[in-house]
Amino acid sequence: MTVEVAGTTDTRRLAGAPDPATGQPDPADSADTLSCFTGLTTLLVEPVTPTPAAAMDDAITAHLTWAPLRGIVTEPTAAALSGVAADVRRFPVPLVTLLAPSAGQGGNVATTPPAAMRATTTVLLTQRPDPSTAPGIERLLATVDVSPALNQVTALVTDPTSALRAAVRESLLLSAGEGLLSAASAHARLRDRDIVLLAPGVSLPDDRLAGLDAAAAAQLQAALQTYGSQYRLVPSSGPPEAFWVIDPASGTTIAVLPDGRGGAAFDLAALYQALNLALVVLGLGCTLGGVDASKGAFYYYSCLGLTVASVVWGAVGVFPPFGGVGPGTPFGAFATVFGALVVGTKAPPIAGRIGISLVVLILYLISVEQF
Repeated sequence: MTVEVAGTTDTRRLAGAPDPATGQPDPADSADTLSCFTGLTTLLVEPVTPTPAAAMDDAITAHLTWAPLRGIVTEPTAAALSGVAADVRRFPVPLVTLLAPSAGQGGNVATTPPAAMRATTTVLLTQRPDPSTAPGIERLLATVDVSPALNQVTALVTDPTSALRAAVRESLLLSAGEGLLSAASAHARLRDRDIVLLAPGVSLPDDRLAGLDAAAAAQLQAALQTYGSQYRLVPSSGPPEAFWVIDPASGTTIAVLPDGRGGAAFDLAALYQALNLALVVLGLGCTLGGVDASKGAFYYYSCLGLTVASVVWGAVGVFPPFGGVGPGTPFGAFATVFGALVVGTKAPPIAGRIGISLVVLILYLISVEQF
């Protein structure tokens, strides 16, 4: 897929053989391509760096546009679909998580000028059937691709050292967001790893490819060559499972997978369950403690934020793509909503808070079929 944003063009791989010139695609490549055609691909192009709040607003608004489809889902005639399809909007919820690390950078954003910024944020997201599953098993797969070329960062300070530090810090946020989405993301594979530098024009020594089959070795070398004019940081030992790409002019730094994609792949149902569990655990903390303003502003507003997030996640579970892939009932909302009902008043007795917490926990365990 070729994408042009603000005069910069980049070709990104969605599925199939990494390089048609290497030979005929194998059956796995064909299944990967078919999966991509039967799924959905979203191209996100946002001005500057969208805040998590703006991304959440876009996600809520987009999900609400799907509501008319629920009334015709049992009898989806062409006429009925054409009547509502034009108003349907998509903003996949994983994009909200991807942009989450943008929060809280550099103090109060209302008063502290940023040291660096992206002119545009460009992300490719695919949501499709997982081609690697066995016949009869259905699982939704999502992949995220962050293009280094289309997410260039500009430093806004004049000191060269400060400018490089600011550009690297700002550009790393997208890769860090991918790490929140998947433990197998490029960022996660490079975390806490010792790395060595490959200068522009320098190839990876052949002995570093030991243990890879011919196809995987060719794929990795092709990916490294794609970014051959830039600095690359690779793990210091073993075949690289990912590598950093650093633009020598701007300092923009993106984590890249061996297939050349700057991104991650993850199971949508597993992501929903993981975030659902996080809201349950954090929400129980607010319920047990009571949302009492006397406990301090940080605690007070954190619990209010959890309440909003839990309610939003409840709505998300009803609509595609999450509707039907998980239990779809985030009981964490009950815990934080209970706390919100007593905001500004004295916290309920501890016995009542414990009772509500136990009910929420039991309902959640039932929802994930632990009993």
